[in-house]
Amino acid sequence: MGINILLCGDIPLFLRDGENAYIAKPDNVDAFANKLNECLSDSIKASFIGKKGKELVYGEFNYLEVTKNIVYSM
Repeated sequence: MGINILLCGDIPLFLRDGENAYIAKPDNVDAFANKLNECLSDSIKASFIGKKGKELVYGEFNYLEVTKNIVYSM
């Protein structure tokens, strides 16, 4: 299942709405509700988006990869 995310901070650098996350603007309840409905109304698409988000997290934020990048940059 996909995950709803609020658009803030560095999130736009990594997540793309409809590709690897469902993104709504902060303080916009209607936008959040619309994204939640979008996520719940198409389970196949939500599953695909969730898998893409998980791949991003494991690829970009994996502690082994981050540690390796820190060591190599020294």
